[in-house]
Amino acid sequence: MNTDPNQIFLVSGQATEEKVGGRGGLSPAVTQHVVVAEDAAAAYEALARNVKGFQPLGHASLAQYEQAAQKIRAVLAGESTDWPLHRA
Repeated sequence: MNTDPNQIFLVSGQATEEKVGGRGGLSPAVTQHVVVAEDAAAAYEALARNVKGFQPLGHASLAQYEQAAQKIRAVLAGESTDWPLHRA
């Protein structure tokens, strides 16, 4: 698949579930879905259509994850001080 990394999203969220007494609520577990869409709004719309009761918590594009990985490597190599580095 040759898709633009800006159009691939990892969306985290929670499913709605029936609680004691028939009340609805959110599952304590956070799940993630990969969605290919034009933008984040379209990704959320696709999830709303395809995954009933899914409540998104947030998202990041593949491009954002790739940028974060590059930034982490630069911090570890001492080439960047954009993020603080802590060692245990």
